[in-house]
Amino acid sequence: MNIKTQTPTKQGMTIALQMAIRNGGFAPYKMAVIVANAVAQTLLGRGLSLALNAGLTKYISVFAGPIGWLVTVLWTLVDVAGPAYRVTIPSVIQIIYMRRRSQMLLE
Repeated sequence: MNIKTQTPTKQGMTIALQMAIRNGGFAPYKMAVIVANAVAQTLLGRGLSLALNAGLTKYISVFAGPIGWLVTVLWTLVDVAGPAYRVTIPSVIQIIYMRRRSQMLLE
């Protein structure tokens, strides 16, 4: 995705994971089932049932699909509506307006 950032956010990491799942084809699903079965084997002494494996892949597809994107957007909007952004965003909009206005006057 070629994103230049030093401190990735939770939302950014979620979007990156969703994009990796969508662009990875069948490999992310296979890897998730293998890891989940290995963890279950270690903790429970046996692997997961076929139904649980199918449920896991269904959950991953929902997470990477439109429902997952909606949840990510809502999560981001909640963070943007936080106390710091209530001042920052209107200030940025005001600065943009002032710059555009001064450019129009200079032309």
